[in-house]
Amino acid sequence: MCDSDVTALMMNYSVDADSLLKLLAEHALDSDLAEIQETIAGVQQKIQRFQKVRSRLDNSKTQENT
Repeated sequence: MCDSDVTALMMNYSVDADSLLKLLAEHALDSDLAEIQETIAGVQQKIQRFQKVRSRLDNSKTQENT
């Protein structure tokens, strides 16, 4: 699974990252868990940026229609 797969999943499904990390901690090496945490944090930042851009585009379309 790559970064883009994780991004797509997190954008389309509600994911409780803390619960996911707790579950994975039971099965993953500490070094792997740290990498997973970094990936999730990066994906969350991407999603936030995407949502801001989407919001700005939606607002500009609304203003054009008024």
